[in-house]
This record gives sequence, structure tokens and C-alpha cells, in this order.
Amino acid sequence: MVPLYGELHSQRADGFQSENKQILTAIDLVREVIGKKGIWSLDRGGDRGIIFKGVLVRELRFAIRLRGDRDLRDLPYPLEVRGKLLPITSLMLSAQEL
Repeated sequence: MVPLYGELHSQRADGFQSENKQILTAIDLVREVIGKKGIWSLDRGGDRGIIFKGVLVRELRFAIRLRGDRDLRDLPYPLEVRGKLLPITSLMLSAQEL
């Protein structure tokens, strides 16, 4: 795993809008250089709906670590899964389904 971007930011800084915007802007900057290559890895906090939607709309491959109090639902089925990895083929999500 090789970090391709790093930036310090503060919520108190002039022009700061939101952490979600910071993350999605960083994704877009890196994507301009590498395109859709690679697999994006996001830690807790990356499991927010707006971030999920952002990577789905951009059609990126990704792995996001969920917070301990969140569940991942395999949408075609009513089963809730906690702490298990699902095959990528079972995670056919669209931004509209989130």
C-alpha cells in the first residue's frame, strides 16, 4: 500500500467546508493522475453515506473499514452482516440504493 496524497487541515481554517468535501476532493485530485487504477482504502469515517456514494458514483474499487456500531447490508437479501467480509460480487450497490 502506497499513500498517494497527504494534507493537513483544520476545521477552524478559512475556507474549510467539511471533512467529507476534503476527502472527496482528495480522491478527485489523485484520480486525475491515476484514473480508476488501484483499490481505494478508507478507514473508519469513510463509511459515511456521502463518502460511500462518492466512491460509487466515481465507479472506484474500494475497501472501507466500518465503525463497530454500523452494519453492512447485502441489499438483495434481508441479512445483516457484522464484521464479515463478503465477496465483491455480492456487494452490487448503486448510489441510489444507499
